[in-house]
Amino acid sequence: MGAQTDWPLENVGKQAIRQFKWHGGAWNRALDFHGDPCDPDLTVVSDGNHHMALEQALDRFAQSCTTAPRIFYLTLPPYVLSSILDHGGVHLGNLTLQVQPDILIGPEPFVRKHTAQFGLQPMQYLATSRGNSFLVRRGNPKKLHTLHDIIESGARFFISHPQREKASYEVYQQTLENLAAEEGIAEQKFRDWFDTGAEWFTVGQRVHHREAPESLLAGTADVTLLYHHLALRFATIFSERLEHVPVCGSGTDRPADVHVITDYFIAPKRDGSALVQDCTQFMLSRQTAEIYQGFGLSRLKR
Repeated sequence: MGAQTDWPLENVGKQAIRQFKWHGGAWNRALDFHGDPCDPDLTVVSDGNHHMALEQALDRFAQSCTTAPRIFYLTLPPYVLSSILDHGGVHLGNLTLQVQPDILIGPEPFVRKHTAQFGLQPMQYLATSRGNSFLVRRGNPKKLHTLHDIIESGARFFISHPQREKASYEVYQQTLENLAAEEGIAEQKFRDWFDTGAEWFTVGQRVHHREAPESLLAGTADVTLLYHHLALRFATIFSERLEHVPVCGSGTDRPADVHVITDYFIAPKRDGSALVQDCTQFMLSRQTAEIYQGFGLSRLKR
């Protein structure tokens, strides 16, 4: 994937962390495992594309507690999380972590799948995506503003894996198909272009919310379509190297119908502690709604 990307630290209570940070290379990183997994007070398992909003919400919750709880949380694609949950844990190289969620967050099918397995309460609505935007290198050197621009320019396009990240892949695939129709691109022309095995496609492997920006930064892709809140995040933390291009009202509470929208839900354990219930209520609070809105998501269910 090229040179290592200097991701910011994403962790609850990070201001108190002073330990040595070992990120020796792409082979030795665990960016979506946050905090100390050793006997945490609270374990949250969440899909990853709203990780930046979740981090701030959990951090605010921890600050609101009389004694700051030790929170360990995961932010990975639903397919990866389901594999971890179904096996009871995960190997990170030679390190083994057992994972038992106190709170589960994600799209409805993912949360529903694990409700009985972990004795979860009925899921409650948390947030909604605001459509999808293009992400390009700073200055948009290939002048990519529409799908027509991308197809005609021969730009290299990144997309998430069709099986390992089926949830996001289907959002992007259907949105691209809708955009083609909106722009008057002939169906066969779109089909000929949308060939993930073609030389102009770069396909992610497991975690597209890390791989997509790294692909652009490494030069293995020129453009990608991402949830607007992800594109906004990367254009913010890598502002000198990346920028986002809104598409058909993306970023508003009512983006155009070409966009496939994702709703996110939260479900705590039925027999969870008072801390679990308090955290769930905080996640459903107006304060958290404002945090999510600030990161480009919405609390208006479409």
